[in-house]
Order: sequence, then structure tokens, then C-alpha cells
Amino acid sequence: MIRNPKRRRAVILLSALLALTAATYFSYLGWIETLLLRALATKGLHDVQFTVESAGLRRAVLTDIAVGGDNPLKLARATLAFNPQDLWSQKLEDVTLEDLSFDAHLVDGKIAFPGMASGGGGGFALPITAQDMARIPFSTLELRNCRITLKSEALSLALPFNLHFEQNPASLTLESAGTEGRVGHVPWRTAALRVNLALDTEAKAWRGTLSADNLSAENTPLPMPATLSGTLHADAKAFKADGVMTHAGKEWSAQLRLDGSFDEDALWVASISDARMAWGGGHIGVPQAKMALGRDQPVSITVQARKVELQSVLERVFEGKLTATGTLSGEIPVTLQGRKITVKDGALTADSAGTLRMDPATMPQQVSELAVLRDVLQDFHYSRLAIAAASDAEGKLKLTLQLEGNNPAAYGGRPVKLNINLGGDVLSLLQQSLLMMNDPGSLLQKAP
Repeated sequence: MIRNPKRRRAVILLSALLALTAATYFSYLGWIETLLLRALATKGLHDVQFTVESAGLRRAVLTDIAVGGDNPLKLARATLAFNPQDLWSQKLEDVTLEDLSFDAHLVDGKIAFPGMASGGGGGFALPITAQDMARIPFSTLELRNCRITLKSEALSLALPFNLHFEQNPASLTLESAGTEGRVGHVPWRTAALRVNLALDTEAKAWRGTLSADNLSAENTPLPMPATLSGTLHADAKAFKADGVMTHAGKEWSAQLRLDGSFDEDALWVASISDARMAWGGGHIGVPQAKMALGRDQPVSITVQARKVELQSVLERVFEGKLTATGTLSGEIPVTLQGRKITVKDGALTADSAGTLRMDPATMPQQVSELAVLRDVLQDFHYSRLAIAAASDAEGKLKLTLQLEGNNPAAYGGRPVKLNINLGGDVLSLLQQSLLMMNDPGSLLQKAP
């Protein structure tokens, strides 16, 4: 018990002051919430719910945010910056949102946003006319320190970003530092990402550009880093992105495309064309490949080889024990599903005559049946050479080396034909280049 009357009065006064401050602050929170709701209502946004967790003179922290009717867009937390004078007059001309973060999921090839049921109707209506833009409840919008994540079994994306939107003239700029993700089993990252969009009200479409610098990826045989540049187009019916990804040293490149729409039942489809990589003095590539995102469906592609040095191919199989001249060209049809690779009737054929030379000491000397082969391959001049590739019933890749020619210094130079089954399961030779082609980015990375 406080016996000093002055001290007792001071404690009572302080307690009353604290109670009054708390009551005033909570009343202020309710007042801010009311003003924000009224300001949004003047712009036609009536289906908005949130709680003001804390507020100052120019910022308010909002929680449990829901925008929309039956299937609302839900956000856990956001910081709203505002001009007090605008808020008092129930205007939100210039809006800044900070620390906004939400997740989206790719399910059966469709993007599902938080709080929006997959069975709902209508989809997203893209503003594409002057009338659409006039209904937007603010003149400018700034999103700062925000983050969007997209997840599925096949891919993931984490996009930290800042965004600036202008209502008139309609434009949007998005910048990101440190965007990262995964395509199949390939983690990737880009140092800088930038999107610029502007609305063409006469064409009723958004058009713009996309660029990404210093792209890097793991678990890929491709040299890095790379850059990406392209164009974007979106109208009421469809979204389209076209781009070119190029190695910084110009060793490989590929054309990329993404097609989709804002209709709820629409699939998003990624495609790659003219994927090409320098290898073995020539190049290998994929002319065309297409896949539905988020779908576990087989992907059929054709890997092409043009003027690839025979030595580069055979040294992978013979571990440097054989030397060869000449080049190979051909095609290998491949079907990919999950981690399974199936090759059917592929063939690489020599572009012209050449030679094969193998040290006879590399073959077992005690096996008499190999004597002819040892003699012939010491200096074999081939007139025809082909490597046939196909998967067996167990999914193992089998390679067969087919030769026609002779050794001028052996057996009187008599012409011979040889079919050599290359031993071992050499599926791993293609796995590095093909395993994850059922995802768009990795298709690019594995066989451009």
C-alpha cells in the first residue's frame, strides 16, 4: 500500500493516463480501419476485409486480408503506407504496400492462387481498356519488399520484387534481385530480373519486355552464366512470352516460349525451339519441344547432331583407348517421363570416310576370337560408320557400332563389315543431357 498521498495520486494519474492512451490508440485503430474501408468503397471495392494490427500517422499494418466475394484472395499480412490528408478525405490516390508475401501453386497445369477455389468460376479479368483502368481504385501503386512463391512437383519459383504501377498512362515495372527456383532437378538463380509493360488501349493488350542477367544453374553440363531477353503480350484471351536464352560466351542458345490464359481451366504450355549447343567441333540441339506445365505427361523430342567429331563421341565409350577421324550427324528420338528415358531407333552416321585406330594391347590377348578384330582395328579405314541407339525392354540404352571398310596392312586389305555392341549400361551418357527435359528450363539446359 502506498502511504504517501502525493505518490498515490501520481500512480493513479499515470494509470489513468495509460488507460486513456490505450483506449485512444485502439479507437485510432478502429478509426483508421473505417477510413480505409470507406476510401476503398469510393473506388468500388466493397468486398474487402482486414484487421488493423497497428498504425502510425503514415503507415498501418494490416492482417487477415481478404479481397473478393465467395473465393477471395487472401493475404496474411501487409504494410500500407498512406498520406494522412488523402485518407481523411477518403481518397487513396497513391498507395504503397510493403512486405506483401503469398504462395501460389501449379496444380494440373493451372495456377492456383491462395484462397481461390479451383472450382470457382470466371477466372481473372485483365484490365485492357480505358474503362477498365478507370475502375482501379488508385492512381499509382508501389509494392516494396514483396515476395511471391510458386510451387509444384516439377518446378518452383521464389520471386522477391518491387513493383511500380501507373494508372494513366497505364504502365507497370517489376524489378527483382535474387530470383531463384527449380526446374526438375535443376536449381537456378538470376541476379537481376526486370519486366516493363505498357497498355495499348486501342489494341486492348499489354505489351512489354523481359530481361534476366547472370542466370546460373546447377546439375547441368551447360556452361554458365547466361542471359535472357524477350517480349511479353497479354490480352483478354491469352498470355504469351517469347524469349532467347544465350550463354555469356555464346556457346549455346535457345528460343523459349510460354503460352497460357487467365481462364480458370486453361493450361500453361512451355516450348523450346532452335536449342543449340556447340560440342565436339559441331553442335547438338533440339529443334522443337513442348510440354504442359505441372502435368506428368511424356515428352517426345528429337536430339540432333551435326558435324560432331567422331573422336568426341567414342572417347566417352572407349575412355581414350581409341582414336578416330571424321564427323557424325544424325537424330536420336527420345521420350521422357519423370526420370525414365526411352530411345527408339536413333542413329548417328559418319559424314564421310575416315579412320579408326586402337592399340591392340587394350584388347584381351588371351581371347583368340579377338585376334582378327585386334589386327583390323590397328588402322581401320572406314567407308561407312554408324552408331545405332535404342532402349531395350528394361530401359537400358544399347549402342551398336557398325563399320564397313578395311585395314590396308592386314589380310590383304580385304573389305570387312563389323557390328560391335558397346558393352555396359551407357544410359548415363545421355542422362546428363536428357534426364530433366520434361521441364522447360532443363530442356533448354540439357540439349540446346
